Amino acid sequence: MWRILNLLILGAIAAGIFFTFSYIYKNVFDTLYNANIVTNLRTNAAIYELDLNAYEKAQNAIEKKKNVVKIPSEPRNIFNFFGVNLTTSTNATSTKK
Repeated sequence: MWRILNLLILGAIAAGIFFTFSYIYKNVFDTLYNANIVTNLRTNAAIYELDLNAYEKAQNAIEKKKNVVKIPSEPRNIFNFFGVNLTTSTNATSTKK
């Protein structure tokens, strides 16, 4: 009975030590990996110059797109020439004397 209990206690201690070292090992390498990423990002960080003219042009285009053109319910007939004088004068006037 005592032998089984001793084996269970030693197994629990060994498992605890194994999981403790694996946890520390994993977190140390994750921390080193993250620190490496941070240092790479800091060295490669660059501030790009903004093209404000292009930004304003794009913003104006977006605003223009938001303004919807209203189509009238009765569009005008472009082939209706009533009321428009299509004749030209045949009387030529000269400014020369």
